[in-house]
Amino acid sequence: MPPYQRRNDPELSAAFAKDPADEDFLEGLNLQLAPREEAGYRDLPEELPTLHVVGAPRSGTTLMYQVIVSELGLGYVNNLIASFWLAPTHGIRLARKLGLHEIERSSFESDFGRTPGALEPHEFGYFWNHHLRYPDMRQRGPEHDETIDWANLRRVLINMAAAYGRPMAFKPMLLTWHLPTIAERMPLTRFVWIRREPREVALSLLRMRRSLLGTTQGWTSLRPADISDDLAPWDQVAAQVVAIEASIDAARRAIGDDRFLVCLLYTSDAADEHRDV
Repeated sequence: MPPYQRRNDPELSAAFAKDPADEDFLEGLNLQLAPREEAGYRDLPEELPTLHVVGAPRSGTTLMYQVIVSELGLGYVNNLIASFWLAPTHGIRLARKLGLHEIERSSFESDFGRTPGALEPHEFGYFWNHHLRYPDMRQRGPEHDETIDWANLRRVLINMAAAYGRPMAFKPMLLTWHLPTIAERMPLTRFVWIRREPREVALSLLRMRRSLLGTTQGWTSLRPADISDDLAPWDQVAAQVVAIEASIDAARRAIGDDRFLVCLLYTSDAADEHRDV
């Protein structure tokens, strides 16, 4: 297992700030369970497919994830299981024991990616930061791919699906930078790419900054490389959307259309003002 490092997050506004005591408790619990988790992994073949929801932040990835887990009967990481980012099969087994491992129908509600209730799907960000060796959400150079223990990540994902007993769906934002590699390492992996009109995505990213940070002067979610802090916020979010979309499109072309499903989300300005998904 890669060495653990707590993710470095920006300071959030009061409405979105996490409780430090809760964070310390969950981190300690995970560190206690991690050795037992690691010892329990089996070297299994990839028999159950993995589905990844990808897209620019604020493009509808959370909504697409909620639709998938509501309608397709796949295994997924909910808000309970996400608490076990260093011991995910423990989280899955606990959720199954308690009958809290699946949802009949999502509320289809979210607040900048955060979903309500134990059963709603979770991004599982701490897990992906840990296994992809990112201390934050900023894109690294191509050489970073070689620092990731892909064999271990493959083993963890396969064991998670085995613990669930189903194919699994994820919404892994950081994996955006590494889609061809995970596709090569796990041939059964498929991708759903949700796309939204770029102007709407950029405007929503500005609102996200204002809500999470209390200002538009600061980065939220994925940060592509080579976008200057000297740019105006509206130029930054525009470049953010273009760079992420270009990265996913390059991955699609490298992996092949037979493993990608592209979905377009259409929204109106008026609807977006009232419910920004």
